[in-house]
Amino acid sequence: MTAGPFAVSTLLEAVLQLGPLAVIGALYARRVHTLAAAGHAPAAWRRASFYGGLAMILAALTGLDTLSQELLYAHMVEHLLLGAVDRAGRHRARARSDPAHRAV
Repeated sequence: MTAGPFAVSTLLEAVLQLGPLAVIGALYARRVHTLAAAGHAPAAWRRASFYGGLAMILAALTGLDTLSQELLYAHMVEHLLLGAVDRAGRHRARARSDPAHRAV
């Protein structure tokens, strides 16, 4: 009995995974555009955070998937990327809630 690959992606699975990301990104861009036209554009760091988050999800779903099944270091890179996003989110949440951290 031979073991097959752990993750086999078909076109349908790729569309089901990546399609919602594309829709969410397009809806966000459209809303940013309408807010900017009204003079209430979100801050650049908010847009960068949102699109960076989408890029992280995209990388986790596609880029390293096949490699991480075969190579330990690719799997560990996924952990590092997700850990960096988590730390950045925690730092930003702390900065909003604690005035002592706002200077960062």
